[in-house]
Amino acid sequence: MQPFKKTHLCVLKKYLAVAALSCAASVISVKSIADPKNLDIELTAQVPEKEFKLEEKKIELAMTADTTKEIFTGETDIRYLNAEKVQSLKVKLINHLPQLILLKDGERVLTDNISIGSILINNQQLVNIESGANFNQNDLKSFDQKGIHLKITSESYENAPEGKYEGTVTLQFDATIS
Repeated sequence: MQPFKKTHLCVLKKYLAVAALSCAASVISVKSIADPKNLDIELTAQVPEKEFKLEEKKIELAMTADTTKEIFTGETDIRYLNAEKVQSLKVKLINHLPQLILLKDGERVLTDNISIGSILINNQQLVNIESGANFNQNDLKSFDQKGIHLKITSESYENAPEGKYEGTVTLQFDATIS
């Protein structure tokens, strides 16, 4: 065996130093995750007061036949709660062309239907009006007790086949609250 030369010893020292640093680094990293700390965060939340709320989400409205004009009409009042902070209210028709559709044996017959001619909410027209009906705070106070009056009138059923018809009108209520 030959004796180590100085250059060999230098290289060997460097390897040993690198190996020692690697071991130290791994020991440090192991030590840093060996003592985990848990942090509990307790959450609380409060639901704000609902300032505008309709009494009913769905209203069944029986349409009555007017045999002299051969149309159907239906009227009701839409009631709401907690509206004293409402500055303005916008009511808009979502399904722009609602229809009364014929039912046969519980199934809807899509070929036979009667169009809705007008939808009035407190005497403001909703059919074919993009902006909807707008009410200010004074309007809201005037029908606070009785609710918002809704009147729906169909087109003529003169040429429609005899039978039971049903349909859905979807209204959107947007309130501005102070």
